[in-house]
Amino acid sequence: MTADGREVRQSVYGHTWEEAHAALTRLQADRLIGRRVGGSNETVGTYLIRWLEEIAKGRVRDTTYDGYEYLIRMYLVPEFGRFRMSKLRASDVRRGLLRLKGVCQCCRQGRDLARLQRARAEEERRAGRKPRRNARQIRGAVCCAMSPPICCRRVLSDSTVQAAHRLLRTALQDAVTDGVVADNAARNLRLVYPYRPRFTPWSAAEARQFLASTRGHRLSASFVVALMTGLRRGEILGLTWLDVDLDRAVVRVRQALQRAGGGLRLGPVKTTGSARLVALPAPCVQALREHRDRQAVERLMAGDRWTETGLVFTARTGKPLDPANVNKASRRSSPRLACAGSGSMTCGTRARHCSTSWASRSSTFRMCWATPRQ
Repeated sequence: MTADGREVRQSVYGHTWEEAHAALTRLQADRLIGRRVGGSNETVGTYLIRWLEEIAKGRVRDTTYDGYEYLIRMYLVPEFGRFRMSKLRASDVRRGLLRLKGVCQCCRQGRDLARLQRARAEEERRAGRKPRRNARQIRGAVCCAMSPPICCRRVLSDSTVQAAHRLLRTALQDAVTDGVVADNAARNLRLVYPYRPRFTPWSAAEARQFLASTRGHRLSASFVVALMTGLRRGEILGLTWLDVDLDRAVVRVRQALQRAGGGLRLGPVKTTGSARLVALPAPCVQALREHRDRQAVERLMAGDRWTETGLVFTARTGKPLDPANVNKASRRSSPRLACAGSGSMTCGTRARHCSTSWASRSSTFRMCWATPRQ
């Protein structure tokens, strides 16, 4: 009996009579206990692409969908795409994940070769032209495309392999629910991923130093809001002036700005509970008032180039801010704090987590905004 309820005839093979008989015995035992066999000849690669469009697209946010699409296209399909869904076993998944963890992705995907080809094309385009003074330097092969090749050992991090494992397990579980396969080959795997160190929040002195280094920056109010309210980066960039009531000192969070599908778009907040009213402390209200005055000056200076979006934090022409540019601004304003004990975590993300940590310690929270004695 297949997973979708059809009865099929199966054949077993073996190099000897004993092997064939053992396979037949296992098949009969599975039939007696009610275990069903896969009823699809679809490959894992075809199913993952179909799952992405038919199931995942309507279930997750746009940014999560982009992450799923990248993991499937770059890692899961090249590694598991050739297997049939009904033939995929836990041992296949384990070996594939271990290969992802140990193989240089630059060599496997031909990234350095593509870089060399782009460099040659750029050299041909510049041939015969007068060299420019500030022309960008052409970067050719740097590792595996050199002669002799040098492997750069750009293997996947443990967190990326864990995310790929989690995604494959989720997709295969939906396949079990739909009757495509009988068992989830990635569900019961016991793979060890190294422990990730916990995040260490800023102290009050470090927070004051960060605010002092960003004071005067056109986005300084966004850093104050992040530290004092704990809003996410996308929630801050998605705020409109209609959502901000400075007289009542509250802000309504109802949308988030995110980069998805190659562009910036306003979408729903991360969770249902993320749509909320947030109280604004007095220093935050003052920073937003100053930011509103600064934005009015920028609107006058931009003139016809200004695009009215109603957003609180915008580019100099009124358009939405790219979240990556906010990260760069925070790192440039305070490079020492951006690299201190946070790994790849940005200053804006650290500010959000610091606000959550200080919320349980009211004395520390008040001390952060107190003016230090001279």
